[in-house]
Amino acid sequence: MLIKHQTMCPNNSSISRLSAEAPFSTGVRILSEAERTADLLSRAEVALRNRIERALTISLAGLDFINIREMRMRRRVRADLRSLVDWHWGEGSVTEPDLNS
Repeated sequence: MLIKHQTMCPNNSSISRLSAEAPFSTGVRILSEAERTADLLSRAEVALRNRIERALTISLAGLDFINIREMRMRRRVRADLRSLVDWHWGEGSVTEPDLNS
């Protein structure tokens, strides 16, 4: 059959020659490789998605920490400015505001 196939189709590719030699086993092997590749890609996609989600969670937690720190710093600066203005005009605290904290 292989000789007949080659004489009928002299310009056949290696794939068609393989399928002419052993159509069933080659088809099953190629299919299982495709399934394994799809499974590996699916697992890699899930792992990548989990890593991205974890990285974003860590980043967002870091941003929350930075935002909280920034808010505290702004409050401290506002309080220091109020104290400075009050001290300058003599309307509030008598002590000099602590600008080093």
